[in-house]
Formats: sequence, structure tokens, C-alpha cells
Amino acid sequence: MCYCRFEQAFIISHLNGAKQPLWIGLNSRHKSGEYVWVDGKSSNYFNWNPRMLTRFGHYKCVEMTHNRWTAGEWNPVDCSKLNGYICES
Repeated sequence: MCYCRFEQAFIISHLNGAKQPLWIGLNSRHKSGEYVWVDGKSSNYFNWNPRMLTRFGHYKCVEMTHNRWTAGEWNPVDCSKLNGYICES
């Protein structure tokens, strides 16, 4: 879970060229509409893809993309989309 830019940088450094978007555990499925992590904690760090900001309100879950055009940017997407995922241990 990306609580800060340092964790974001750590994750990106370990993706090893992964091209598939990954679930990061952030969603807005609660009534408040606030984006929270799967453990219920609020996020004070976001790395939104500016081209996807029109999707807010339509999609409740968040994926991270990493390719030659984006550096770990986050996209709001449909929660039923099939993606890989990132786990924190």
C-alpha cells in the first residue's frame, strides 16, 4: 500500500518491466466516497494519472500502471477488472 512517495518509488523499482496494471489496494467503495486502503486507513499520498481524472465517481477501485509512458501512475477503474496485485507484508 502506497502511503508515501518513498513506498511508491520502492514498488516501481521492483516491478522489473511489468506491463500489466496492478491492484494497489486503494478504493472508494465506502459510502463517503473517500479513497481508503484495504485496511481502512485514509491515504494522504496519491499519484493519479492526470489523463484519467474524469473517471472519478464512475470507478471505485485503483490500479497502478507502469510502462514507458507512465511511472507508476494510478487510475480509477472498474473493480471487476482482472489485474495482478501488489501485497504488503
